[in-house]
Amino acid sequence: MIKVLILAYDFPPYVSVGGQRPYSWYKYFKNFGVEPIVITRQWSNAYGNALDFVAPSESLMLEVEQNEWGTLLRTPYRPTWSHRLLLKYGPKRFRRVRSVFTGALAFLQFYLPVGSQREMYRAGYAFLKNNAVDFIIATGEPFVLFHYARKLSKKFDIPWLADYRDPWSNQFERNSLILLYAWQKRVERRIVSHACHAITVSAFTKEKIKVTVPKLSLTVIPNGFDEAVLQKVTVPKQRTDCLSIAYVGTLYDWHPLDYFLSLLNQYVVENKATISMNFYGVNQEDWILRHVNEVYPALTSMVLVHKKIPYEQLLPALAENHVMLLFNYYSFMGTKVFDYLAIKRKILLCFLDDPIAEALKRTAFPTHESENTDVSLQATLLEKTKGGIGVKDGLHLLEVLNQLQREFNQNGFVNADPIGLEAYTRKANVSQFAQVLKMLLADKKQLED
Repeated sequence: MIKVLILAYDFPPYVSVGGQRPYSWYKYFKNFGVEPIVITRQWSNAYGNALDFVAPSESLMLEVEQNEWGTLLRTPYRPTWSHRLLLKYGPKRFRRVRSVFTGALAFLQFYLPVGSQREMYRAGYAFLKNNAVDFIIATGEPFVLFHYARKLSKKFDIPWLADYRDPWSNQFERNSLILLYAWQKRVERRIVSHACHAITVSAFTKEKIKVTVPKLSLTVIPNGFDEAVLQKVTVPKQRTDCLSIAYVGTLYDWHPLDYFLSLLNQYVVENKATISMNFYGVNQEDWILRHVNEVYPALTSMVLVHKKIPYEQLLPALAENHVMLLFNYYSFMGTKVFDYLAIKRKILLCFLDDPIAEALKRTAFPTHESENTDVSLQATLLEKTKGGIGVKDGLHLLEVLNQLQREFNQNGFVNADPIGLEAYTRKANVSQFAQVLKMLLADKKQLED
């Protein structure tokens, strides 16, 4: 059996979309002849919001867990100085001081033994001193894990693989700080050029990586949904009191959230309708509630923000709603679309061709897209699976809301019946990754012979 050491900072019980990818490796690798040893940090989920990312661990000792899936090493976490300020004084005080310290640490961690992820490197070093593995895998962000995987690889003569959930230096290419982009690109090239292989989530991300590390061999292994979780949870019936829309996860600067809320407000006021808008685990809780109260008072009682909850609890909570809101990610597929499809709820993709959304994209989207870039990945997926509606623009959204409201009034629910979902499971993706590892091991043995 192939043995792999995996460095994964985001990992359950931390509520993170990014953590589901390495978690699926941990759960399913053994089904395909790969034994995983995962190194992550201890998470407590004490706050149910963004503070969980910076909260100290309850234990100062390495925690080791072994089960039928593999081995899990959880390292202690001590907050950085800026994180301690955040926990003590809140997000509004000492912003500039915290930003300077965080930026300095982000730079120094590639050259000095500092940083909150350093404990993971130490745990990996201690493990490899007494145990042999065939590969080291690091999944980013944080991309300093690539640096640690490279160091462990060099120290113990073990090939390592990079998993890109997002681009690294390319996410800074539209940043006004040109020197930051240049430095990040140089660091990425220096580290990742030593990887024996890399995997990533989409063709566009692969294209971006190849610009920086052109000789790197790459395989696209997309995200998906975990069918095992769906089998364990009871998906509830849709609520019957009013039409409800849900959104889960991170809100980015190019997401036309305010524009969407203005259109929702317009529909509610003009039609004297009641529509529940539920946000789950978002990163702009305070802004949403304050902005709605100040600008769209008609929505005040209709907009609710829920704390982060574990994945197994999140899916049934989402399924109580009738419609899932998905903002256009353009050349990226993202992850939440697969979970939306899995719970079989109608998806609203906003927007496909709206001038306001396009203007926001031009100013806030983090990376450049070429003329050949496919910017309709989510729309194509929804069309292929019959999973939802690609909303063209604001006027179209008002029409769609009217259609959904009419369907809900007539039936008490909104119908959704996506097809072909078996092709988008996490287990199928892990099988593909295992085949990559087997081919790499065969190539390695051939070179040794």
